[in-house]
Amino acid sequence: MSAPGVERPLVIVGAGGHGREAFCSLHAQGRAVLGFVDDKAPDAATLERLGARYLGTIDEAADLECDYVIAIGDPQVKAAVAGRFDAPNHTPTSSVHPSTVVGLDVEWAPGLLAAPGASLTTNVRLGRHVHVNVNATVGHDSQIGDFVSIHPGANVGGNVTIGARTMIGTGACVIQGVTIGADVT
Repeated sequence: MSAPGVERPLVIVGAGGHGREAFCSLHAQGRAVLGFVDDKAPDAATLERLGARYLGTIDEAADLECDYVIAIGDPQVKAAVAGRFDAPNHTPTSSVHPSTVVGLDVEWAPGLLAAPGASLTTNVRLGRHVHVNVNATVGHDSQIGDFVSIHPGANVGGNVTIGARTMIGTGACVIQGVTIGADVT
């Protein structure tokens, strides 16, 4: 456990494109990232250009005391990785890019990734490890389940409910009042 006022190391789980976007978002917030954890060795040159490092696999990071975000777009994989990475010494944190619009009465569970240009209006509830990607919107009175990914440019209207582990694709429009179940693409 860290001393009061001392920031814990922050790692990104997932070193692909989404992970690199999360890195840039955290950088824009002035948050230091220790490095990436991924079961697949990432493109070292790409990480090097960002000034980032690969820390190893999920198993190799098991003893690391850290805060983390999961930057994996596929909701099913994201949920499985959370099941493997959740531990008393790993604490999920959230990342909200400075250009994200967050209205009044918006609440989220740990692990939110809100990308540049995302918009969350009012009376919005977001579950664990939800991703609201670049220029995606979530309208008033919406409920978004755990591990949902809302891809770039998607628009979720008001009073929408989206079940856990669902993926809303790039550019999709979900009209007001719709309920989408769990595990849907």
